[in-house]
Amino acid sequence: MMCGKLLVIAPSAYTLSGLATWLNYLLPGLAALGWDVTLGLVSGPRHHCPAKYLALHPFSSVEVIHCACSTPVGRVEAVRIAIRRTKPAVVLTVNIPDALKAAALERVSGRDVRAVMSCHGIQEDLFNDMRLLRSDIDAVVCTNRLARRLSSTVGQIAANRVFHCAYGAQVPASVPAAPRNTVFTIGYSGRLEQAQKRIHDVIEIAIRLKAQGQLFRILIAGSGPAQNSFRNRIVQSGLGREFEMLGTVSPEQLSEKLYQVSDALIVPSSWETGPLVIWEAMAAGAPVVTSRYTGSGLESLLWHDKNCLMFDVGDTSAAAAEIIRLQSDHELRSRIRSAAFSTVCEKLSWEVSVANWDKILQEVCQRPGMISHVSPPSPASGRLSRILGDKGASIVRKIFRRLPPDSGPGGEWPHAVTGAIMPECEFLEFAMSLDRRETTGGTGI
Repeated sequence: MMCGKLLVIAPSAYTLSGLATWLNYLLPGLAALGWDVTLGLVSGPRHHCPAKYLALHPFSSVEVIHCACSTPVGRVEAVRIAIRRTKPAVVLTVNIPDALKAAALERVSGRDVRAVMSCHGIQEDLFNDMRLLRSDIDAVVCTNRLARRLSSTVGQIAANRVFHCAYGAQVPASVPAAPRNTVFTIGYSGRLEQAQKRIHDVIEIAIRLKAQGQLFRILIAGSGPAQNSFRNRIVQSGLGREFEMLGTVSPEQLSEKLYQVSDALIVPSSWETGPLVIWEAMAAGAPVVTSRYTGSGLESLLWHDKNCLMFDVGDTSAAAAEIIRLQSDHELRSRIRSAAFSTVCEKLSWEVSVANWDKILQEVCQRPGMISHVSPPSPASGRLSRILGDKGASIVRKIFRRLPPDSGPGGEWPHAVTGAIMPECEFLEFAMSLDRRETTGGTGI
């Protein structure tokens, strides 16, 4: 089957992220299968810098999509120009909804192009975007089965246009050797924040381990908004000797510096759409102790006491108890390492993930394109835009060399064009009600 041209449009502001790791294996993988792949990196006056991104993640075919004014009209037009230059059969985008609008406008103008949204979160605004843009989107591809269900129920995308394709991990030929640590070592990898990652739960778990006389150390790889408060709480809790902060670790070094030297990986998250760190840890032979995060139910890849150990979200006492079980039972540790490795080999390798993406994109190309009804433009951004309109504001800013208001990477190129309607906790409760395992047993391997 012939492959076509694929334009993948992504942010460039996040150089060390799960998204970058995903693109690092997906794009070369699809190119190896025959796709003509171009990476479209959005660019802005402050935060999105393709040159910095490419210094860490080089790719052979790149289209820089620059918008100096950071207005809705300017962003959509910048993407339309990129589509005209590259002439893709498919525009695949993650966290750049303006790309979906641009593809729809090009289709209205007569171009035969498909618009595909890749969904990497369980956040209400993503699904509200789907509902707003549903007549423009040819397909939604979710890295998680719960996100797939939410795409249909909240996003109102027809079920036959929603696909599932899990993240992939690099899997070695055999289970790596277990580390020979003199002190039981627990690893954490991810953003240092509380709402989703529940990073402060790691300190509570450490307090409980220490109270029970356990000897351990905890390696923390990552950075984020809670890093200062996290460091302060470590000191206040008298845990300075137990914690080692590794800072931000590149994806290429993560296995060597964290997974391969950890006797366990702790994941206390409230929700996840993978997470990729679990699949990577399983591939590297690090047993996983994880919360039953929202997103783990329908996915049915993680099974307590079989390929991982699990505890309820926020139950730090249970988490500490599972770590102590793992620490004291060498047979349990060996059994979980083996079963987890079988899981990633069969279902979560780079090769499996790329093959699934190829199959999905081929199917999308064979279907007729959507008949777009282009959605209304997003509200004007900044006072000048509200007074003069986006086009007038852009001209004035260019003349006076004024930058638009600084609203961070997600303001320069918004991750969503709508917003949340429910309080976050209410939406997560609703998502949790859908995240029921469809089987009561199994091994996930």
